[in-house]
This record gives sequence, structure tokens and C-alpha cells, in this order.
Amino acid sequence: MPFDVVGALVALIPDRLGCPAFAEVPERLPHRFVTVERTGGGSTLGVDRPALAVQAWGEGNADAARLALELRDWLVTRCALEVPQVCRCTVEGLYSFPDPSQRRSRYQLSVYLVTRP
Repeated sequence: MPFDVVGALVALIPDRLGCPAFAEVPERLPHRFVTVERTGGGSTLGVDRPALAVQAWGEGNADAARLALELRDWLVTRCALEVPQVCRCTVEGLYSFPDPSQRRSRYQLSVYLVTRP
């Protein structure tokens, strides 16, 4: 059975960071939240290498930046320990990525994982 890394992260992030997480931007925006989207990555038999865009949304630039740093720290230090299917997790980018349509502050992390079913 394939492993849904987006679903796993969306399920874990609320308990780990204390804010909701979604696979897509919700219609009603919480004050702060996280979105997780698979943007690519390759796979071979028994190994998946998903590339994810993980976005931290906040009530202002400083709040979004703090949430992004907390998220980065959890991903690189705890994700592989807490999610048995995750063998490795790296964050190779963290940058301001404000959303002009929602007029909201957010930061985006470029996350790369190695997972097994």
C-alpha cells in the first residue's frame, strides 16, 4: 500500500506545532496554519522521494517566520523519528512567500524526503 506523506504530515503537524494543517488552503483561514503540497519527486520500487512545498501562514510576517522556523526544526530533527515510513527529511529552502490574493503573510519551505511504504 502506498504511503501518503502529505496526509501523514497534515495529521501530525497540529499536535507537534499547535496549529491546524491542510493539504490545500481552506476556505475559512485560521489565524495561523500550515499547508503541505507535493510538488514533485521521483520513485523507484519500494522507495519514494517526494518534494514538498510546505507553507507556514501567520498573522503577520514575524508570526509566519516563527512558525516556519518551528516547522523547519521539527521536520529536520523529529520527522524521521516520529514517522516510521520517513527515512530522511531535509529542508533546502525557507523564504518569505506572501500571498497577494489572501493578503496574508506566509513562508515556504522546500522539503525533500525519502520514504518507504
